[in-house]
Amino acid sequence: MRKRLFNNKGVSPLIATVLLIGATLVIGVVVYLLFSGIIVGNVEKVDCEANELISLEVTASCVNSADQFEVTVNNVGRERLDGLMVVAYYGTEGFGLPSETLSIDAGEQGSIPYMNIEGRGSPEAVEVIPGVVKDAGSKKKLALCIDKLQRVSCS
Repeated sequence: MRKRLFNNKGVSPLIATVLLIGATLVIGVVVYLLFSGIIVGNVEKVDCEANELISLEVTASCVNSADQFEVTVNNVGRERLDGLMVVAYYGTEGFGLPSETLSIDAGEQGSIPYMNIEGRGSPEAVEVIPGVVKDAGSKKKLALCIDKLQRVSCS
């Protein structure tokens, strides 16, 4: 009886390696799906006027200073602006900046300061894509109104 209890050899090294690699792959896939759902799944580009029946009208301006630039958005429509995405252009090269949640009621304005990208200086122009928050089942999404894109020069 004693020989039988203490004669366990365990799992072979080959099977242990396969199990570790499989577990690592599963964890990697789960983490990727989690972050892709958070980063990509919460922002959606749509044609607001046609698809969402949202009447969102904005005007934008951009002002450069020594180490930053400021984007000002005027909401001249009837809908509340819930967020926006800014693309800064340095020559022909554009850099998308993270989408911002910014609540601007109809008839009001709001500003967002951005730091200049190191080594690039101030942008020559920016594109501003306004958005509204919409319900997507149990969570909310920022719907960027690609049809309302504003491209303005920075001064």
